[in-house]
Amino acid sequence: MKYVTASVASYDAAVGRVEAGKTYFVEDDKAERWIAAGVARAGNAPQQAPAAVEPEDDGDEGEDTTSDDDDRLREEAHKLSEGGASQRTIGEQLNISRATVRRLLAS
Repeated sequence: MKYVTASVASYDAAVGRVEAGKTYFVEDDKAERWIAAGVARAGNAPQQAPAAVEPEDDGDEGEDTTSDDDDRLREEAHKLSEGGASQRTIGEQLNISRATVRRLLAS
């Protein structure tokens, strides 16, 4: 488990809305994905308790994002795709399903 501080507001299927500037205590692999995608940076333990993080759900259900979240995810997905990342890799890095990746890349 690692502490990361969100750089931008985003959406995570397991966490829900991620607020910019807040620190989250997440699994190592999720922390690395967030950092690689540019949505967070390595953080230190906060003065207050970190935002709670539920275990990650691998299913596609519950992926309801807002327009701002879709815009950010679309931008990140296109950037990763242009860099040669597969839809599966993009989904893993952004913690979204491949179906959502396809939808974001199609728009």
